[in-house]
Amino acid sequence: LTYGEQKIIQNIIKSSQAYYIAEAGIEDAVYRITNLMSISPNYLITLATGSVEVFVDSPNQNIRIITATGTVGAAFRKLESRLNIETINPSFFYGAQVGDGGLVMENNSTVNGNIFSDGNVIAVPSSQIAGTVKVAGVGNKIKGATITGDAYVDICDNSQVTGTLYAATQTACTYGAFVLSSPPSPIPLPIPQSDIDQWKTEAASGGTIGTQTYSSGTHELGPVKIVGNLIVENTAVLVVKGTIWITGNVTVENSAMVKLDSSYGSLSGAIISDGIVTLQNNTVSSGSGSIGSYLMYLSTAALNPALVVQNFAVVDIVYTSQGWINVQNNVSMRQITGYGIKVSNSATVTYEIGLQDVAFTSGPGGSWEVASWKEIE
Repeated sequence: LTYGEQKIIQNIIKSSQAYYIAEAGIEDAVYRITNLMSISPNYLITLATGSVEVFVDSPNQNIRIITATGTVGAAFRKLESRLNIETINPSFFYGAQVGDGGLVMENNSTVNGNIFSDGNVIAVPSSQIAGTVKVAGVGNKIKGATITGDAYVDICDNSQVTGTLYAATQTACTYGAFVLSSPPSPIPLPIPQSDIDQWKTEAASGGTIGTQTYSSGTHELGPVKIVGNLIVENTAVLVVKGTIWITGNVTVENSAMVKLDSSYGSLSGAIISDGIVTLQNNTVSSGSGSIGSYLMYLSTAALNPALVVQNFAVVDIVYTSQGWINVQNNVSMRQITGYGIKVSNSATVTYEIGLQDVAFTSGPGGSWEVASWKEIE
């Protein structure tokens, strides 16, 4: 009887040891992944009391499933942990979202999507908004606009609304129906300063370099902080492998291409500038190639303009936290958000359904978070 009890106790001890050895294997793998260290998909750690076999499965670039089997004698315990890339999820509910600066539309410009503005929407008859327009705040107006959807505003002035006009007052406006109504309440821009600061921190974690100019060939960059300017021009291709923060200006011009690395998968990435961003002359800026992946240019400069898109440039998302965006001359983009926006000269903004679910990350080796940690056997 005593021998049997001792054997049971020994098995309990070995089982406990196997559990903690398995947990140590999980911790080892998590440490390696989160600190960007090399790691094999299958490796063995041998200790004095036993061993742990670790398997790291990568269903895609944004998920790691770690399985660790701790063995002491005949006893074994098996644990599993799941890591996900930590993301920032701003809600881009509108084709164009505008701050207090308001929206100015000129010369055959078009927004295909809904617009929300904390300032006035001023347009010319040749421009068109194919969607619903909401202008917040008492005293703000829609003037000279052609709107194929509904409109919500305090004051409507000389505008055409195909749908229903919800307004407190109107002068020389046409509409499908009219409802006497107060204007919407203002809403903040979707990316808070805390998220911008987090992106900057992630970029700086990859090191600091000086001004970069690429005129040809393919180059990889990020995460990184550039003290100076970034210029991508002519036939150059820049592959973004992590968040890039530029303290100066960004210029992408003359048929150059900027794109996220394929390892981003369905996630999105950001290039942040404290200066002026200029995208022009047949350039293409895009995501990883997977559905739901977008590249965003963000300027923090309080300038007019802080960001310029012109001359057949193609871009996913442009954003200014304090300055104006100027869009002109046959450009195409999926979403535009800024303190103030001016769209002119046949420029088109086309809103893509699903942008409200866009998830931004610093890319491969970015901020991992533990989604689960459990014993499975």
